[in-house]
Amino acid sequence: MRTLRDAGLTPESVTLPDGKADLVIVDAWAWEHSRERLRSVRENAYPLVFPILAIAGKETASAAWAYRELGADIDDLVELPTSRAVLLSRVGNLLRLRRLSLTQADHHRSTQQKLNAVNRALQTLHACNEIWLPSRAWRPGESRSLPGGWARRSRCP
Repeated sequence: MRTLRDAGLTPESVTLPDGKADLVIVDAWAWEHSRERLRSVRENAYPLVFPILAIAGKETASAAWAYRELGADIDDLVELPTSRAVLLSRVGNLLRLRRLSLTQADHHRSTQQKLNAVNRALQTLHACNEIWLPSRAWRPGESRSLPGGWARRSRCP
């Protein structure tokens, strides 16, 4: 597997696909050089989940940076060496989390649009509600029919 360093690239020379990536995988070197950009992408994606997977060696010094960031800016950590199955499982879990986040955002948008439509309908009904106002006080035993002293007023133009 080639890294950005092996290809002669730096994190600054790679454009992050704002909103188009589903997952970012970083090592200590990439994290140090792109931490602020990744934080910015995550903040701009909110409330969507933009998962970041860290890869670190098992030696304490290599993994220490990831454990400090785990839960705050990094969603999961894979310590190397690891098996292909473990790596694929972790990536799959984070991608599933991303898909659930996208689905939830779609449902939220749809629900918000429906609530806005209901709110507009209620406002229209409220504005056009016909109000029956008594022209004089009603007395028990009297009929409440229109000829008995009730007047109809409408707020609609």
